[in-house]
Amino acid sequence: MTDQHPLTGRRMPPLVRSKRGTDMKARCTTDVALAGSRLANVEMKSSGSFTLTSACITTFSFNTNGFQGGDGGHGGYLDIVIDGGPSTMMSVALDDQQLPSGGDGDHIVKIRFLGDCEMEVAARGLRLLASQIERALDCQDE
Repeated sequence: MTDQHPLTGRRMPPLVRSKRGTDMKARCTTDVALAGSRLANVEMKSSGSFTLTSACITTFSFNTNGFQGGDGGHGGYLDIVIDGGPSTMMSVALDDQQLPSGGDGDHIVKIRFLGDCEMEVAARGLRLLASQIERALDCQDE
């Protein structure tokens, strides 16, 4: 089920809330830039980030301008960033080719999805992927 944004009338995806509260510092912001008082020129941008602290410290964040009514040519984007910092061991491959790294730790991975369908599929897919990973690792909410 989706709602409409109160200022722009654009379709918005449902909110996803985390069950983890004690080990997560969450921050979400929504910036609305108005050109005069004309709502036709409203551009909505949303971003959020949270840092999980354990034996490693990893920050997960996103930035989007929301649904723009079509494919990537309409300007809609969703950036997803994973910042492992110096304490998180991770590596990245593109098309099964390992990307060069500057040593152990201190890596930042950024993925950009362009277009309404791509953003919606990314959000749904990541939610399902997280659920399956937690099940596979037998993660328990505290």
